[in-house]
Formats: sequence, C-alpha cells, structure tokens
Amino acid sequence: SGPEPAPRVEQVRAAHQQSPEREWRSYLGDPSRDHFSPLQQINRETVADLEVAWIYDAGDADPAGGTQIQFNPLVVEGVLYGASPTLRFFALNAATGEELWSFDPGTEVEVWTATRGAVYWAEGDEERLFFGAGPYLYALDPVRGKPIASFGENGRIDLREGLGRDVGDDIM
Repeated sequence: SGPEPAPRVEQVRAAHQQSPEREWRSYLGDPSRDHFSPLQQINRETVADLEVAWIYDAGDADPAGGTQIQFNPLVVEGVLYGASPTLRFFALNAATGEELWSFDPGTEVEVWTATRGAVYWAEGDEERLFFGAGPYLYALDPVRGKPIASFGENGRIDLREGLGRDVGDDIM
C-alpha cells in the first residue's frame, strides 16, 4: 500500500515556506469566507500565461453520473485536503498533486451524499481535520490520515444521535 503517510506529510510540511495567512485553512479561504488570497503571482497581466501544474484523478466518479463533488479543499502547510465523489478524504502535496494518504469512511455512507467542506483545527501540538460524510462527523489526524480514536466512537460521531427525537435515515 505504499510508504507510511506520516513521513511523507512531514516532508511536505518541512519544505513548505508559506505563512498561514497565505493558505486556505478554512472553508472558502479564511474565516470571513471571502474567497480571497493575498497571493500576487496571478493578475490581469499573467493570467493568460497560466498552465496546468498537475491533475489529480480520484478515480471513483460514477461514469453514469451518479456521483458528484461539491467540496472546497483546504491547504495547510503545503498539504491539500480534499474529498472524492464517493466521499473518500485525501491529502495531496499541493505543489505536485502526489497523494500522501486517503481515508475511506466505508460502506455506511451513501455515495450520493455530498460533503461541502472540511475544517482544520490546531491548538498546541494537537491538530485535527473535521469533515462530514452522510450522517457522520469524522475527526482525522491530518498527518496520518487516520481517525482520532478519542473523538466520539473511534473517530466519528453520528449527528442523528442525542437530538431527543428519531430522525431516521431519510434526512441524510
């Protein structure tokens, strides 16, 4: 299954030279959700010179059109975090498109369910990626791509539980 993800992610992070305000650590870019980046490399004079740097094929789109992707990726310390059409969550080297790890929430999540974004959280030495898949909220280790066992039940919580009423499966 390839090399361990942690050293690969740590290598990308070590090579990364951007400050946090030049990344996309939050849904839609920053806490104000204004889709703004302070980067200056692309402007009216340079936009015509753009070329494709890399392409990532998640490989799990339904050719008949039964899947979709509605996701705003995050970029943290040179690592791009995204979701595939079947809600497989992945980490890529943002400079090259090389996959560093992927996490599949499994068969308990309907593939037609959309996930629109993720949240990166860090405090001290702790960091987490939160994303929704079906009725579940997952907390992943952003370096290893594994669920954080201390979060909910083995890294996830069921958003239908504890509401004081039966919501069934028909709302997700």
